[in-house]
Amino acid sequence: MPRFSHAVWDDGVDVRITTVDTLVEEHGEPDFIKIDVEGYDKYVIAGMTRKYGDSLLFEFVSERSEDAIKCVKKLSSIGYTKFKVDHKCGFSNFPMDIDDMIENLSKNMKVGAWGNITAS
Repeated sequence: MPRFSHAVWDDGVDVRITTVDTLVEEHGEPDFIKIDVEGYDKYVIAGMTRKYGDSLLFEFVSERSEDAIKCVKKLSSIGYTKFKVDHKCGFSNFPMDIDDMIENLSKNMKVGAWGNITAS
């Protein structure tokens, strides 16, 4: 990842982890979920067992577009049907179905693009 090639992450930090399913069980179902976990979005989403609320937002970077594709596929498999990008990445920011979103993430994204994908 050229944009991050200068970065050195060699310190560890212990954090408590949980799942979205457990959070919903403990606190109730949200209308909206924002996932902001600095590159670990695919792990959070992989642990979800169903759609929650009206929409969910997660971050992506072009250097890891394959992770964004995995997230979109998983979200589609649990009931999310429309996907929208909120940043100019070289393709439309209008709501798309799963096939259009995957095509755009794999073929049309500008190098260095980043932003959020909202699934509903």
